[in-house]
Amino acid sequence: MHLWKLAIFALLVLAAALFLTAPAATGQVTTPVTNLTITMNETGAIHYKLIQTVASNPDGAVSYSFELQKQYDPENVSVYDFSTGAPLQYTTRDVTSAIDYDVSFGRPYFDGYTFVVEYDNHYRIVDEGNGVYSLGYRPAVDINNVRRMTTVVLPARNVTYLNYNTALDKPVSVDTENGHTVIRFDNTTEGGDYAWEIRFKAVGISGEVRTPQTGAATMPPLAPPLGPVAAIIALAGGALLVRKKKVS
Repeated sequence: MHLWKLAIFALLVLAAALFLTAPAATGQVTTPVTNLTITMNETGAIHYKLIQTVASNPDGAVSYSFELQKQYDPENVSVYDFSTGAPLQYTTRDVTSAIDYDVSFGRPYFDGYTFVVEYDNHYRIVDEGNGVYSLGYRPAVDINNVRRMTTVVLPARNVTYLNYNTALDKPVSVDTENGHTVIRFDNTTEGGDYAWEIRFKAVGISGEVRTPQTGAATMPPLAPPLGPVAAIIALAGGALLVRKKKVS
């Protein structure tokens, strides 16, 4: 495949947004969908669960890479098959400010493949002052026609939800489930512009917060810009990349 064709295909499909695919004819491009659950525990530590389905394509998906920033102390990383729960093999590379994870699918998948990435992060909460804290998310690159679904689950104790940043995306629902406040975002943005931020009061989370001064912006850039061959999107602190290999 010519480089320019590969670059265009990467921009539309290869980005490691979380793909939900429907049956598609050869050459048809499916719309990427990110599906992320963010769960905060009572100490303020954050757990991420991403369910990703790689779109079907004739070249076959063979591997997946993601980057976790060291400033958020990533730990308990697991990558596994969605259907069976079987762990996927991966290697790690230590870089200046992050840890790179290279995951192997074991073989090419031509009709789509679903797997899960889970990990814990720390110091993601921003101290806004006056007893108010915030948690937000913004992709580091813009990719058109992406549906982004995010569920934020706050602990049943110690945290009281206040509101959301009205300058950013609006949640589709705010519910109470078994004592937990659950905030859901579901947005499709043709221009790629997407971000959200919630605010809450909390006690007992001081060990997991950062100030805007020491922690930079509420939602700092998390990944490099798009490259010519593979598009990259940051998902809650990590840059994800689906790499595809041509199989003869």
